[in-house]
Amino acid sequence: MSLKRNIYSLDRLIKLFEEFEMVECLDVDINILKDVKSDLEEFLRVKEENKHLKEQLELYKLENEGLKHAYIEKIRGEIANE
Repeated sequence: MSLKRNIYSLDRLIKLFEEFEMVECLDVDINILKDVKSDLEEFLRVKEENKHLKEQLELYKLENEGLKHAYIEKIRGEIANE
């Protein structure tokens, strides 16, 4: 089950508990569910940010390889001209 779906399900469960007095649920239970939902939302945000950072890291690695290659070629050219 995906995080977004879990968050949605928790939200529905919280609303269900809040709306119906017949459901045996303490306010503490509702607060726990809200905390879990909040934690899942934060986890999802961090996961998406981590994915973005990994993509940036890959770009930096490629740029670094390009600079490394250019520097090696420059040094080879300087050595060849000596």
